[in-house]
Amino acid sequence: MNMQPTTVQTAIDSNKERQLWKRRYLVHRCQARYRREPYKLTEAEFVQAWHDSGQLPGRGKGSYCMTRLDPRGAWKVSNIIVQPRLLHYQERSTKQKLVRQNRLMHYIRKLWN
Repeated sequence: MNMQPTTVQTAIDSNKERQLWKRRYLVHRCQARYRREPYKLTEAEFVQAWHDSGQLPGRGKGSYCMTRLDPRGAWKVSNIIVQPRLLHYQERSTKQKLVRQNRLMHYIRKLWN
């Protein structure tokens, strides 16, 4: 029994794979636009970044996500990194705490002046 896929089956699988990555790219771009974040990644650059990382995107605890190195910068090749989702949320949480502390200190200073 030959378990090797035929060339037709391989073509179908690769077409499904391309469609999946295109959808991931479009969803990512649409979410960035919704958040009014500048987006300069092409579909090829998006797929290449994931391919180079050796990881797959996901939503689970041990999955990976694409994030920007500089949150104020555009989504572009020189400003993205693929990292564990958990690490991304830890960094984001730390930054949010610092922002809250700065706001609180600013408010306290206003009260004392």
